[in-house]
Amino acid sequence: MRTAAIAIPVLLAVALLPACGGDPFACERPYLQNVGATGATILYATEEPTTFILEVEGPRGMRAAWASDRDAPRHEARVDGLAPGTRYRFRANVLGPKKPETFEGELVTAPATGDRARLVRFAVLGDSGKTTGGNPFASDGRQAEVAARILEQAPDLVLHTGDVVYDAGAWGEYAEGFFRPFAALIERVPLYPTIGNHDLKTEAGAPYFAAFAPPSSDLGGERHYSFDWGDIHFASLYNPDGRIAFDRRQLEWLDRDLAAAASRRLRVVFGHVPVEGDTWLALRALLVRHRVRLLLAGHVHAYERWKPEDGVHQVVTGGGGRSLIDADDFAERAARPRVAFASRRYHFVLVTVDALRGRVELEAIDEGGAVFDRAEIDLAEGPG
Repeated sequence: MRTAAIAIPVLLAVALLPACGGDPFACERPYLQNVGATGATILYATEEPTTFILEVEGPRGMRAAWASDRDAPRHEARVDGLAPGTRYRFRANVLGPKKPETFEGELVTAPATGDRARLVRFAVLGDSGKTTGGNPFASDGRQAEVAARILEQAPDLVLHTGDVVYDAGAWGEYAEGFFRPFAALIERVPLYPTIGNHDLKTEAGAPYFAAFAPPSSDLGGERHYSFDWGDIHFASLYNPDGRIAFDRRQLEWLDRDLAAAASRRLRVVFGHVPVEGDTWLALRALLVRHRVRLLLAGHVHAYERWKPEDGVHQVVTGGGGRSLIDADDFAERAARPRVAFASRRYHFVLVTVDALRGRVELEAIDEGGAVFDRAEIDLAEGPG
């Protein structure tokens, strides 16, 4: 459904998302998705039908306002026609069975595609959700602590390497497992996810696809997709089971996608399962040919930084909140020849990209805010 903009040349579509079944699926605060150089998506979800009214204000007093034309439990508002690298304020008014609520926030659009002048900082985490047994809808706060540490770093965007909630990616697990512990972060910073194996356990991932609105690709829809942020190109893979090596159509899409992004200074690929064994053999030539320098994964509930191979640096970040890997299993993985450094702790990874100087810095930061690993990538260096 579309409504007319007022006063500024911005188009916004307010889509009514399908009602969820069963348990509550509610964030009850607006949150950001798919923020690019010229547009952004704002989502809102609650347990009861509401009317969602959004106002956006940019530089020089420019304003626009929109409203959904009927009540629904969830709303997706797409704003287009924005300026790159610009801060916008928004106000969301929610009318429903309860008293009216007003939420105020800000969003900053991405730099123009190819812009190398600005430092870009993005955070990466994976395998969040609850961390203890008992009530499957409860959280013991680990992911909230990781989210708080990420927010302290004020990144431009966040990548999630999959398994957003546990144990089954169910409707009722999102409120406590994701929306509430991540509320302060996702209302300020856009989060781009990839699909994990647990995210698919309920209705083939229906709650996951309702919770997120990333860019869509011509082939994979929201299962796999890509986007630019300044002079960085990101490609999210559909790799929930580690069998991407056998997904010929997705590999052909990735080949075309990375070729089209050849002018970007940095190309980053992220998926759920680490790329090793037959999968690495299948992907290596493609990644090296397109000079992908950073490969990100989750699934393993720990931190691993692997030795670069043919210029590709792989980092596994699966300590976002779920219980950590068994100590014996971790010791076996950490001793593998490809692993340069490993740590069994809750954490995220902060990546700072200076595209103008061709430098990338990675910092692994634990739930207490301590940096426990650092690495650098020189984009001027060739494979090897």
